[in-house]
Amino acid sequence: MRLMMICLLSNREYSHRFIVRGFWRDQAYGPNHSLRRRQWIPPFVKGPADKPLICKETVRIWKR
Repeated sequence: MRLMMICLLSNREYSHRFIVRGFWRDQAYGPNHSLRRRQWIPPFVKGPADKPLICKETVRIWKR
């Protein structure tokens, strides 16, 4: 419900599609969604289907 409300309020238009990397989410469950469990969300493609897919090599540098 919350995600749907955010999407409806957003005026965001993507000019391309891109890959979202996987991440961990604290998934609500149980009575009144009062409990949480770690849920892995796998990588997925985000953006409109009629736009080109942009694939870039991501380099992360950990600098001390």
